[in-house]
Amino acid sequence: PDDDNDGYQDDFDAFPLDSSEWNDNDEDLIGDNADPDDDNDGWDDADEESCGTNPSLVQSAPQDWDGDRICDVNDPDDDNDAWNDTVDAFPYDPNEWDDLDVDGLGSNSDPDDDGDGWSDDDELSICGTDPRDRLSVPADFDGDRICDNLDDDDDNDLVLDFDDAFPKDPTETKDTDGDGIGDGSDTDDDGDGWADSTEVVCQTSPISATEEPSDFDEDGTCDLIDPDDDNDGWTDLQDAFPFDSSEWEDRNSDGLGDNAHPLTIMDKMKLNPGVSIMAIGSVAAMLSGTLAFLFGRSRLKEQFDEDRGWDEEPEEEGGYYDEWE
Repeated sequence: PDDDNDGYQDDFDAFPLDSSEWNDNDEDLIGDNADPDDDNDGWDDADEESCGTNPSLVQSAPQDWDGDRICDVNDPDDDNDAWNDTVDAFPYDPNEWDDLDVDGLGSNSDPDDDGDGWSDDDELSICGTDPRDRLSVPADFDGDRICDNLDDDDDNDLVLDFDDAFPKDPTETKDTDGDGIGDGSDTDDDGDGWADSTEVVCQTSPISATEEPSDFDEDGTCDLIDPDDDNDGWTDLQDAFPFDSSEWEDRNSDGLGDNAHPLTIMDKMKLNPGVSIMAIGSVAAMLSGTLAFLFGRSRLKEQFDEDRGWDEEPEEEGGYYDEWE
């Protein structure tokens, strides 16, 4: 029988005397036709239908991750973090919504948002680069993972930048003469015109412009190694005056050069005793011969005069004297 004539036999009609109701799925004494939540799962039947779940099955309830009573199917922001699911890299994590470097870590917890190998803190607070731009990388000249802004030795040459003339050149640290060429490659560190290697040989400092090698003849060879300091053609070992280009001999050892003060005869005799004796003998022989000649001639003249009768004094006039005039 069907007392309410609703088409449902009374034995199967939860409401046999109500023609508008016949089923009470959740047994809450409200017929399903009037009950907004047939399965009593807390979700209205209309919502369940739009959410794609069974409104008559309590086990089939819509998913609502953020508990805002909007099922995830219909909720534009499932985790309720104010980021739409379409732009939220983590739609079910209210603490994350961005993953700039796509490494699976949200940018809020990722220490390196742009994945450039530099921590966000260092980039932002110390190195002055953008932690969210992979192309904005801190300068790190020596590659020691300490950006140059923070690194006190940029070229890692063990000389601190403030004391390093070339803070970005690991092969150079000093520039003694300030010519822009580091001492390591500069052939004249102090800029005094003398090569460092030459100064070492000449025993002067290659890093002191006030200390230059002595070069008397200015030939570019310091006196210490110059074989002819005055450049007069006589080596210093042979030169009695190694620093006087106008003199080189002092054969009489009087401290005066022979060019300006030539040797006297006595000097020459002292320097050549053997030759001097021979010379004296020759002079003596010459004088002896001359005297003998003169004496002999004198005697011959007397004899001649006697033979001619000229031994008497000539008369002043008319005598032989006049004939010789």
